[in-house]
Amino acid sequence: MSQTVPHAAVDIAWRTVAVTVYEDRADVVRVADITLPAGTGAVRLSGLSPLVDEARLVARVERPDGARHDGARVDDVVIVRRVIGADDDELQRRRRQRQEARDRLVADKRAVDDELVACAAAAEDAWTSLRFHLDAVARQLGCGGSARDLDASFAPLAQAARDADAALAAARAQVARLAIADKALAAPIRLPGRTRRVGDVIVHLGAAAAEGDRAARLVVATVVPCAAWRPSHEARLARHHERRDAGDVTFVTHAAVWNRTGEDWRDARVVLSTARPSQGASLPPLHEDRLQLRSKTAEERRVVVVEHRTEAVPASATRGGAPGVDDGGEARVFAVDNASVPDDGRPHLLPLAAFQTPCALARVCVPERSPLVYLRASLKNASRAPILAGPVTLVVDGSWVGIGDVLYTGQGDDLDLSFGSDDRFVARLEKTTHTEQRLMGRDVQHYIQRATLTSTASAAEEVVVVLRTPVSELAQVTVVPSAQHITERDAAPDPHGLVRARVKVEPGRDRVVAHGFSFDASGDVQLPPPW
Repeated sequence: MSQTVPHAAVDIAWRTVAVTVYEDRADVVRVADITLPAGTGAVRLSGLSPLVDEARLVARVERPDGARHDGARVDDVVIVRRVIGADDDELQRRRRQRQEARDRLVADKRAVDDELVACAAAAEDAWTSLRFHLDAVARQLGCGGSARDLDASFAPLAQAARDADAALAAARAQVARLAIADKALAAPIRLPGRTRRVGDVIVHLGAAAAEGDRAARLVVATVVPCAAWRPSHEARLARHHERRDAGDVTFVTHAAVWNRTGEDWRDARVVLSTARPSQGASLPPLHEDRLQLRSKTAEERRVVVVEHRTEAVPASATRGGAPGVDDGGEARVFAVDNASVPDDGRPHLLPLAAFQTPCALARVCVPERSPLVYLRASLKNASRAPILAGPVTLVVDGSWVGIGDVLYTGQGDDLDLSFGSDDRFVARLEKTTHTEQRLMGRDVQHYIQRATLTSTASAAEEVVVVLRTPVSELAQVTVVPSAQHITERDAAPDPHGLVRARVKVEPGRDRVVAHGFSFDASGDVQLPPPW
């Protein structure tokens, strides 16, 4: 139902229709149905977030169907922040309860004080009687009285004195407890969580519309901080019982959305964007970079010094490498209709996409990095959009196995996921050197990597063992495989120097996978050993 706008600012009902969430902020669009005034007027949207950026506060008037309204204009829009205090009714109720408790406490204190006086008097009388009795006992014993008769008369008086002291101690403890309660009731009444800051957006309108053309819709767009979102994934692997090297993967992508803006988002269209509006679009400044040439020294012309270094190869070579946050260099947008995100600062998952695809399974071991053997699933991104980088929850046959990371994966690209380690296998890596002495020419130094796999499985299993060899960037140095130290002849290094050997590991027996290499270098090269 539309609301008429008078000349004075009045509160109008509004609703959130769209929220665009970025990595560190959110754009919130609110609408309200109004009836335009004959001249000028002002409306107030109450209860908005107090974190609204005044520089990005925008308001416009549209027709109910969303078209431009030529008979209306927005003269000004401002935000006024205020503090909402505690509810007066609740405060009065608490005060009445406090007063009733104080009245009961006063009555209890009066009764306890009377009881304390009575207990003190009773204790004093009991001890006085006991002292008189002791004096009489002393006189009777001096005159030859019986000790047995004296003990029988002493016991009741002593018990009465002890009972009087116990009653006096209980009365004093009750007085102390009432004093503590009185101090608690004297503290001021506080209502936690009932005081908060809110923002009111006041829009000044001007209209020159006809009497039958005053129905309009007010749109207010704001930018607020304390909102963010990140992609989160879940991969469920279902292995085939008839084939141990195949299965199906159900890959689900969610958006984890955080909202601490001071305002709830209810039944709105939530758009998740990877754009970064805070970075701007200005080009970086260019600095002078001078290059200088110099002649090589005689030692540099005579000797070539070679160094070993370790470099990260592309993700396409390792098929699932280190985690990272990446959107492919292009802003991506995802939308979820009728979503609700409360203002509680907790992550709320919104479903974005899901697909199911077959995968190839293999047990992979990289002994240089870990002694464990991992279950790897190789699949393709069968969704209609790329997979953004983020954490992935891993589930195998309905059992949770851990949390991993996934890199940016384009539509139709290959993807490898590790579904935990297989505790039935363990690997050990040993690096050794062997010198081959020759009668003619120089001796050859062979560098050997030997991986030993042990299995406790009940049957033979196939494991892919990945070893690494150097890759030369110089024409004067060539890496030569050592045939006599290679156990798997069909496993050759790829362009990145990775050797993948598929071997069968028998239960209870060690399986050794070895690969060796040597360097063929010219005489003017100084080459240090790789290990």
